Amino acid sequence: MQHRSWLRLKLALLLAAGLELACGDSSGSSATAGDSESGSATETATATASSSASGSASETASAGPGGDSEGQDSVGCQDCDGECVDLQTDPDHCGACGMSCGEQLCAGGSCVDTCPDGATDCDGACVDLDADPENCGECGLECDGLCVGGVCSCDAPLTTCDGDCVDLQNDADHCGACGAACAGEEACEAGACVCPAELEVCDGVCTNLKKDEQHCGACDSACLPDEQCNGGSCK
Repeated sequence: MQHRSWLRLKLALLLAAGLELACGDSSGSSATAGDSESGSATETATATASSSASGSASETASAGPGGDSEGQDSVGCQDCDGECVDLQTDPDHCGACGMSCGEQLCAGGSCVDTCPDGATDCDGACVDLDADPENCGECGLECDGLCVGGVCSCDAPLTTCDGDCVDLQNDADHCGACGAACAGEEACEAGACVCPAELEVCDGVCTNLKKDEQHCGACDSACLPDEQCNGGSCK
């Protein structure tokens, strides 16, 4: 009888120990799962915040200072109300569109009382006469090409004539040399003034022998005062 009671007590103790072990494993598993879910949520939130911050930084960098994404069309030229201006020197748009200097001058994008050394006041703009193509050598002298050392310079084969880049080989106003203009209906070919094929040179002038009363049919053939030259004949 005592032996059976001892067995029953031993079975009860073993059952209680098993239940306690099972409950402990279940609690540990739940805690581990909770920790895993909490860690995943934290990582997701961190990644989302990082991505958002990165996107905002990229947008700010693209927009530039002040968040304005509109930039300059080209170096030294800013579109202000459809006008190309130099924000570094324009007294009406000094440093920014619409920023007027009033009675002051504009130099380096800032309004100043006097131009810095090496710059000259040209209508309120402090410019370098040695390099400014709109004020080359003196205020108001514009170049078609570059301004080098205060002199307008053009890319070959063009030549600078009165600030313009011209081709001396075919420019009727500068044929062969600056200022050498062709007369009348002459054209400039290979740097020389010539008459078109249908005209003849009479007394140094291109003449239409078919209708010129002083040179009708030939350079030395003039019509009478009451005659007209028609088709190279006086009638």
